[in-house]
Amino acid sequence: MSSLKTLLSDLYQTSDPEEKRRQLNDLCHLVQMLAKRRKLTAEDRSLLIPYLHSEVEALIYALPRAATYKDKDRLFEAIEHLFGIVMTLYDSAEDVPEDKRERLIALARLPEAERFLENAIDSLFEQDTIALHETEHLLDLANGITDEYHRGQLLAGLEHYRQQLYKLSEEASSCLGAYLDSELQRLLAIKEPDDEVYASLELLADLYRYFATDEMLSHLPAVFACCRSRVSFFAAETMLIHEREIPDETIDLLANDPVFSEMTYRLLQHHGLENRFPPALATPEKLSMSDLTHWLTYPTELGKAPDAIEYLGKVSFLFRKKEYYVFKFRSDSQNLDDEHRNVWLVGWSNRERGTFSHFERLDRFEKDTVAKTLKSIKKHMRKP
Repeated sequence: MSSLKTLLSDLYQTSDPEEKRRQLNDLCHLVQMLAKRRKLTAEDRSLLIPYLHSEVEALIYALPRAATYKDKDRLFEAIEHLFGIVMTLYDSAEDVPEDKRERLIALARLPEAERFLENAIDSLFEQDTIALHETEHLLDLANGITDEYHRGQLLAGLEHYRQQLYKLSEEASSCLGAYLDSELQRLLAIKEPDDEVYASLELLADLYRYFATDEMLSHLPAVFACCRSRVSFFAAETMLIHEREIPDETIDLLANDPVFSEMTYRLLQHHGLENRFPPALATPEKLSMSDLTHWLTYPTELGKAPDAIEYLGKVSFLFRKKEYYVFKFRSDSQNLDDEHRNVWLVGWSNRERGTFSHFERLDRFEKDTVAKTLKSIKKHMRKP
């Protein structure tokens, strides 16, 4: 198959951890789809198996030598996708030649050794009750880490287990709250923060709601000075939950960010404060554009905000009793293929779980008038 050959060719040529992760993900999905449809041929297998075992050796070599923990994390994901291919090609471990099986086992063990912090978090929350000394041990592990991305995995883990934070004893919860507060102070003191620092500040701003004390809440507004929407939004949400004021400047920042504008309006509306949102940005068209923009940032969609987005018009469905606002957008996202990258695509939103795009080209629907174009798009929207 040409698609399989192309993917394998690309994979042999790349050593970048993020590109390796993405391409192995694509290959894993393709192989699993072919196997499910019983279209994985003997020729396909003859192409895959040599690649598979050469990639095992490449990953065993690359993982200990990765420059940063973020690169290692991408390689961890690549390894998961590779094992997805292994399980598709071989019915059982006994079907793998013994020497190759030993190398697969060696590869599988590498992430376990590297992911000691994540493993400690998982082990902690497997328990029914989490004691103070167990929490202190976890924090000792985190405090020994200097790589900001790696250190941030503790915050990501707490976010992941937020529904189980009730397992923390009162002393353990207090200890974690003090740690979060100290982390906030440490990160804010960094003179030249990078994306990893801002990512941790975002998680901290969200986690504060679960551990908040009056002292912690008095420190949290300092993050607004970062003028980063993702950080400011979660800090604002935490502050409002705890009935604290947020500054007008923060509301203006978020209202003027297409990714967070609609979410900010909903947040203020939930707390009866929608009158603080700029009226010019509170129109259905503007809020729906923001809703679609935010949806497009999901990793499963564009993975980023579109490079451009414009309002086309409104369509109504009587049987749904809903109005949808239709937009065109374009992006250079690597999630798109060459045919759909940097051309106008179609999407829509009604802000009530009706936001979607099939990532279809606008020129497929374009007619000689806007009204006819919208009518053509509307017919497409009726399809499941």
